[in-house]
Amino acid sequence: MKRSTKKSSPTRTNHQADARYRGGARLVPGAGLRARAERKMRGKPKVPESLSTSKMQALIHELHVHQIELEMQNEQLRHAQEEIEAARERYLELYDYAPVGYLTLNPAGVIQAANLTLVAMLGVERSRLLNSPFNRFVFHADQDRFHLCWRKVVDSNDKQIAEIRLRPIGGALFYSRLEAIRASEGGETVCRMTISDITQQKRADETVREAEQYRLRYESDEWKRLALEAGGLGAWDQDLQTGRIICSPHACAMLGFPPEASIDGEAFLSRVHPEDRAALLDALEKSTDPDGSRRCDAVFRITLPDVPTRWLHFMASTNFYPGASGPASRRTGVLADITHQKERENSLKSQAEYLDGLVRERTAKLQDAVSELEYFSYTLAHDLRAPLRAIAGYSALLLKECDGLNSHHRTFLQRSNTAAQRMDNLIMDALDYSKIARGNFKFEPVDCQALLRELIESYPQFHDAAGHIAIEDPLPLVLGSPALLTQCFSNLLTNALKFVAPRQTPAVRIFAQDSDSRVKICFADKGIGISPSDQKILFQLFQRLNHDYEGTGVGLALVKKAAERMGGAVGVSSSPGQGSKFWIELDKAPHRDEPLV
Repeated sequence: MKRSTKKSSPTRTNHQADARYRGGARLVPGAGLRARAERKMRGKPKVPESLSTSKMQALIHELHVHQIELEMQNEQLRHAQEEIEAARERYLELYDYAPVGYLTLNPAGVIQAANLTLVAMLGVERSRLLNSPFNRFVFHADQDRFHLCWRKVVDSNDKQIAEIRLRPIGGALFYSRLEAIRASEGGETVCRMTISDITQQKRADETVREAEQYRLRYESDEWKRLALEAGGLGAWDQDLQTGRIICSPHACAMLGFPPEASIDGEAFLSRVHPEDRAALLDALEKSTDPDGSRRCDAVFRITLPDVPTRWLHFMASTNFYPGASGPASRRTGVLADITHQKERENSLKSQAEYLDGLVRERTAKLQDAVSELEYFSYTLAHDLRAPLRAIAGYSALLLKECDGLNSHHRTFLQRSNTAAQRMDNLIMDALDYSKIARGNFKFEPVDCQALLRELIESYPQFHDAAGHIAIEDPLPLVLGSPALLTQCFSNLLTNALKFVAPRQTPAVRIFAQDSDSRVKICFADKGIGISPSDQKILFQLFQRLNHDYEGTGVGLALVKKAAERMGGAVGVSSSPGQGSKFWIELDKAPHRDEPLV
């Protein structure tokens, strides 16, 4: 049977020649197959030497059939081999001309196989590339990153990805994306790797990043410009090494320079008012101290020909070159025109001086009026009390010595005496109120409990009722005046004992209600009580709510005024027939280690 023959293409021949670089399989030659068949035949049973003609012919026929079968199988194998070779050639072309570089490394990182794309990337022939360590092509700055990726490939079965820079032989540095995974080949562990050139992608990313930075910088500058315009501010940027100053158009207008003018320090200072230059230079000098605040905040005047003097406020920050002792490099800041603000300040200052003089004048007049009032009060008290004492004295004398007075005359004299005493008490209470309103009192820690016990023991009007007064411990120390507190406690205690129903025994309970920094001293009684409408006017001057009881209507007003002078307050809670609870609220006395306010 005639065998078909087929010539190999040049491409196939070249790939076959490179098969040894890619680990391809090799066919066994025909002579080798013959020898292997002879060796297997030796172990088979031998054919009998004498066969009949019919058996011989049958055996020959069988051999011919087997020969034809073998030739057909051989033809099928040849076709299969050609298809495998064609597929292999297609695979090799795809492998060699893939858009990414393929390579295989052994555990030591040495290149065992590589495609033509990688050969072109690295700029070296495949024969020289094989058996070379891959890291010789890795850029020195990325060696650590590559070795970290390599260790992860060796220690795990996961795919590892890294971006490193490669330097080809005689070529330019380029960015690559490396994807690697551990595999097994011929019973040995290898690393299969792909390498993609991402230089263009990196450049595109850098272009996008630069565009984004430019956009952000432009938007930032635009926002700054709009903010400066909205605030009426001018921008200032000075190179401290050259002295050159760049100002925004608005800042140039403030300083009297044309827009975009080139300004130096000398030209700027020539516009500053001579009286303000020293202070401005001192502020500028302090801002260049690296150990200071590095900020300049100065107010100065600008003088220009034929232009009214204007006030400017300069705020700037100084930047320094890197390093511990780096010199000052730039000063950036803003200028604000505060002329109108200064004009308003001057106007307010003039008004304040006028008002201050007016206050001093009126205070002097008020002091004169107070002095006259004090003199009038003293004269009034002295001149009024003398006739009242005479009326009360003669009335009492008549009642004592005139036994023949009828009941009507005696009643008239008693009423006259009582009225004179009431008038005298009213004058004394009014004087006490005036003293409390105008007096100067020294505040100090006061022991309320001790003050109340001393008050009950020393005031005769409280002796008979002392057994009906209960002081609950403890009463805290308060900050106040002992004289004012004596006046307050005396009046509150007198009212609690006085305003009780006929034939009812008075009962007074004195206790404290504590809060954070204040305390209420409460006087609770079982008296006749006070209606809600009367409670609204209870602490006003000359308010006598019940004429069945003696009084001048000044006592509770005096308590309120005294409490207010001590920075406190007074109050009441009451219902008719249910008794009343009056309280005075004051600041707690500070501890010994705290200062008095």
